[in-house]
Amino acid sequence: MGNQNKPNTAFKFLSPFRLRVFMALAGRIIPEDREGGKVYPGADNLESMAIIDRALSTKPKDMVLLLKLFLMFFELSGLLFALRPFSWMSAEQKDKHIRRFELAPLAKVRQGFWGLKTLVFLSYYSRDEIWPDIGYPGPRMKRPHPDPSLRALQTAPFRPLPTPLGGED
Repeated sequence: MGNQNKPNTAFKFLSPFRLRVFMALAGRIIPEDREGGKVYPGADNLESMAIIDRALSTKPKDMVLLLKLFLMFFELSGLLFALRPFSWMSAEQKDKHIRRFELAPLAKVRQGFWGLKTLVFLSYYSRDEIWPDIGYPGPRMKRPHPDPSLRALQTAPFRPLPTPLGGED
């Protein structure tokens, strides 16, 4: 796994149990990669987990409760297949368990897993420091548009729209 330091900030939604499960899941969905002399970080770090925690703070309580229950189900269902919780499995066992949930015959299980996986993707790809590694130059509003005519509009000074007819005081 990536950064195993103890968090120095208290997460609102990620208890130590949920944090351990999310870190284990994130480390298999987007693992650390080494190419040449470069190390590309995985999603199993506290920065990514802080993004998940912040994202959960904007969701309705009933949705967060369902996610918490599903995460516990995901973790403990490992006992049925590998005689250990998901976060304690080997990398090979974790990958097999993930595939089991991705291909589950019950739609609700697949949907729940995609909810977890979406949070992992969100937590990783929304981090500014990851963007150069994946070739993403950043949000359009922070960089000039490649088309010169659109770039002129983008950099033009703001001019308020004229008031509608008959709307003058």
